[in-house]
Amino acid sequence: MNNILVIGAGYVGFSLAVVLARVAFVTVIDIREDVVTSINKGKSPILDLGIDNHLQKALINKRLKAELFSCPSVKEADAIIVALPTNFKPSCGSFDTSALDSMIEKISSIDPQIPLIIKSTVPVGYTERIAQKYELADCFYSPEFLREGRAIHDNLHPSRIIVGSSSPAAKEFACMLARASHQLDTKIIHTENRTAEVTKLASNSYLAARVAFFNELDSLALKLGLNAKQLIDGVSLDPRIGDGYNNPSFGFGGYCLPKDVQQFQSSMTEYGINAPLVQSIFASNRQRVEEIVNYVKNSGFSNIGVYRAQMKQGSDNAREAISLILLEEISKIPHLNVHLYEPEIILPAYLQKFLTDDLSNFAEWSDLILANRYAVELEPYGRKVLTRDIYNEN
Repeated sequence: MNNILVIGAGYVGFSLAVVLARVAFVTVIDIREDVVTSINKGKSPILDLGIDNHLQKALINKRLKAELFSCPSVKEADAIIVALPTNFKPSCGSFDTSALDSMIEKISSIDPQIPLIIKSTVPVGYTERIAQKYELADCFYSPEFLREGRAIHDNLHPSRIIVGSSSPAAKEFACMLARASHQLDTKIIHTENRTAEVTKLASNSYLAARVAFFNELDSLALKLGLNAKQLIDGVSLDPRIGDGYNNPSFGFGGYCLPKDVQQFQSSMTEYGINAPLVQSIFASNRQRVEEIVNYVKNSGFSNIGVYRAQMKQGSDNAREAISLILLEEISKIPHLNVHLYEPEIILPAYLQKFLTDDLSNFAEWSDLILANRYAVELEPYGRKVLTRDIYNEN
């Protein structure tokens, strides 16, 4: 696999494309002409630590380019990676795979023999169904395990490489991922597609459950007047538990965890599995949000400031961010005024009435500042800040 086509210039697709350019010639496909132009000029379409340096190197070495979709680009590729968004659609209780379906249909009409790798998060059984529907010779699923804002790092230092096939193309693809990384000893697991699909959904659901658990523990600490950091350290230092995803927050949100938990719940129900633990994850998260809202409601303060809309520090993604969920809930409370400090991210029109990009004025106006994640620039206003970020990290 020397010529790789990556379809989708989002966090998953573009970060992977830039890293694969270390060992192959990569063409990035996107439907947005401005994004294609920007990439070819050396401007990344995503905000991610270190991505600009890797992009510049790939362009200088002529190992990466961006294009609109075309028949020649498909025919020239040795393998195609599809990384298109799949949002959860409550009305049908599953991911909306329409964009993915449409692209795979186009590819199959040009060359059904080309190895096709799905990186989008999909429902259980999707890869097999789509391969049969379009008579694809070699189609397999390979989940990603990336953090927004750290996608380059996670591609270079993968926790594991999972590929839902043991075909020659699948083995070559797995080896290519390993060679492109900074660690050649990464564990590679070849399985079948459904196992790979469930692994992705289960991993994110477990992470969401950990967030919910430590938030519940933090709620108990607040109720009893305990030192939350000492309590969580005492639990997390057990090596069987560990300290990953143990930093309290206002709740989990963002693009990945909520939709993947919903799909995992839906899949459990579809296959007749009664999964009370999985089903409780969202209830716990909603309860945490309600606790914060009730605290604000009963605080006696009138002017409530919400600090930053980004889901994670170092990310430019605010989709379903917990800060915006809190803002919407608090704005419904009579006699409360809400402002949002966000100097970087372009937000939807309905949020503009809350928006300010002047930190000093924002802090002076606010009686209480809600910060899902703490930042050094909040230090001068510490007495006003409410955060449960006890480790000051993502």
